[in-house]
Amino acid sequence: MFNYPWTALSGPVATPESTNFSLAGIGMDWTVEKRDLSYSFNGATYRTTQQALIRNDTGACLTVVPDRWTPIQHQQAYDVFVNVCREAGGAPVVLGSLDESLLWALGLIPELTIPSIQTQTHLMLVNQYEYGKGIEYYANIINPTGFTYCVPLPSVTRKLAVSVLDTVRKILPPLFQHHTQFQEITGRLIALPCPDKSALSYFTKVFPPSALAGFNGPGDAIKNLFFGLDKKRTWWDAFCSVSLAIDHILGVKPETRLTSSWFGINSKRKQEALRFANLLSLENLEQQIA
Repeated sequence: MFNYPWTALSGPVATPESTNFSLAGIGMDWTVEKRDLSYSFNGATYRTTQQALIRNDTGACLTVVPDRWTPIQHQQAYDVFVNVCREAGGAPVVLGSLDESLLWALGLIPELTIPSIQTQTHLMLVNQYEYGKGIEYYANIINPTGFTYCVPLPSVTRKLAVSVLDTVRKILPPLFQHHTQFQEITGRLIALPCPDKSALSYFTKVFPPSALAGFNGPGDAIKNLFFGLDKKRTWWDAFCSVSLAIDHILGVKPETRLTSSWFGINSKRKQEALRFANLLSLENLEQQIA
């Protein structure tokens, strides 16, 4: 029904099957450097304690950072990511950019698969410069119906970020832990039927009317995703309907939709949706037993 959320992006995206599976192929092989900032007052020039972060290819100023902040170049970040994936028995499978400055990459870890729902947990790299940010890692759980579930992993300092061994020690254990937790919860959601009345209560809890204000009928679309299923509907179906709505219906355009789904308010909403589905499904089960 849906493609993966990033297929609608206006920016370049590459996979190993592409001829451009490299940072150069997606236009992200540029570097950055810091330049001093100064101001004039009463005929004198003064240097500030901040510096401008400049793209070396275009001269564009991406952000302003403190003197002691050190950027990590996209290629350097990606090289470490590739080796971390290899340490986990995986490899990069998607490369992309957002807003022409944020680099993201997905690494498939074959061991982290849930066959019953065909989901695969990926290691995700993000390297961005806005507001003096840097390298971030995520557990990104991807379902073939077309949604992703993204959870931040522990922060990596700039010193650790350039070390494959240190990054492996910091990132891989929580990546595997998130996968195990997701597998345990979804195992219950698949097994438990979701009554229509409970589904409506669940959708309202995840998407209160205020969250849907300004959108053209997403509430109906969310319900249609669930009630349109021609089978016995489970709590897993209810969660998938929420996730698909976030990734493909809410938002003004694909870029903002994906940014919110991965890093913004809708990322937190998905985490809450999984928590609510787990709690409500257990309540249903207790009522059935009673």
